[in-house]
Amino acid sequence: MLRYIRYALVVLTVLTVLLAACDDRGRNVPTRTEVQRWEVDPTNRVFSDSTNNADEPELLMQIRNPFAFLEIETYIPIEASSQLVPTLILLAPQGGGDTYFLERGLFQLAHEMIAAGEIQPMMIVCVGNDPTFGGYFYGNSYPAGFYDRVLGDRMVEKLEFLFPSFMNEQQKMGIGGIGQGAYGAFRAAIQNPGVYGSISVADGPLDFDGDGSGGLIPYMSQVVASQGLNPGNFPGAFDSVQADPVTQMFIGGAIAFSPNDTALTYQLDLTVDPGSPVGINITSRQQINDNTTLVDHLIGLDNRDFDFHLPFDGTGSPYQPIWSMWMANNLDSLHENATVARPLDGVNMWIANSPEARLNWGAQTANWIETLRDQFGYAPEVFPYRGYQGYPATDGHMVYDLLKEMLIFHSESFGD
Repeated sequence: MLRYIRYALVVLTVLTVLLAACDDRGRNVPTRTEVQRWEVDPTNRVFSDSTNNADEPELLMQIRNPFAFLEIETYIPIEASSQLVPTLILLAPQGGGDTYFLERGLFQLAHEMIAAGEIQPMMIVCVGNDPTFGGYFYGNSYPAGFYDRVLGDRMVEKLEFLFPSFMNEQQKMGIGGIGQGAYGAFRAAIQNPGVYGSISVADGPLDFDGDGSGGLIPYMSQVVASQGLNPGNFPGAFDSVQADPVTQMFIGGAIAFSPNDTALTYQLDLTVDPGSPVGINITSRQQINDNTTLVDHLIGLDNRDFDFHLPFDGTGSPYQPIWSMWMANNLDSLHENATVARPLDGVNMWIANSPEARLNWGAQTANWIETLRDQFGYAPEVFPYRGYQGYPATDGHMVYDLLKEMLIFHSESFGD
């Protein structure tokens, strides 16, 4: 049971110190003396709401994030010192941090393509997936964070504040992602209509049920096997340390889509010292009463209990009361329940798809493409791809090649 929550806000003094630390560059990218036409800003950004008990407290209560940081790395072309430039936001896949795209050559690639005139100068903001359990699908909940707002108006506000060269126009803002980041990119665009003018993604969990029996469903039995579950034994504790990536994916997703505490009322304790995590007192909570698939303890999580409900039972079959909560977060459901009738109107879409993608994400991506075309009437640009002999397009092997195509697509979408 969630006995207490100790998370945080960051006061202005901490933010000032972080902003002054922008010279800590490197981390597998060329130094400024090696490449003079661009620079990297690795400073983590604070996302929290310290003024009230907002329905969306951003990252205030996110697990293992006591200072409400969003990990980002930003590529800034030299042209940004004298002109406004468009912005591309890239979301990392499961297990990928803010340096995921740097480590695969993105910033050097962007520098070379800008210098060669292949793409226009652009700022590129790389957002790390939360490291706990590999990420939360960039979804919404108190323990996972409220990414719908983080990747919407709050991101725009932060970029306007941090970078004078930032252009706040829909056509001049793009978003993209790979794997879990692909889901996050489409989710962000659907939940924030009018913010992004272009989307580029490569295979990811874009159709949770695979139009009925595919998607994530075949992998539920893998978690049952790895955790030793059976119909008569659904334990209240899960091993989060030794868990395989598929199990961690379901844990992260459950924390985002089916947490035990679905709503909280809280008060902030602002009496602590500046620069320390601010105490949060929970005054009331709304919880799920069905305990059939409840996991109320995670082994290895610093003895803190964060309750969540898995979307399947001990047989590895979808458990409908909880699975329906996941399906409410499926992209087609989000689209149908968006704040406007057609949230992706006017948005250019580029979707890379490979039958070699991990976890059969190629099939999920193909299903989402079909839904976009046949059900919603959009016309996404589809980019089929494969790996090479002995080097399949799995586990990020083709990211560098895909990034080239993604940069060209967004540059063209940004227009003149």
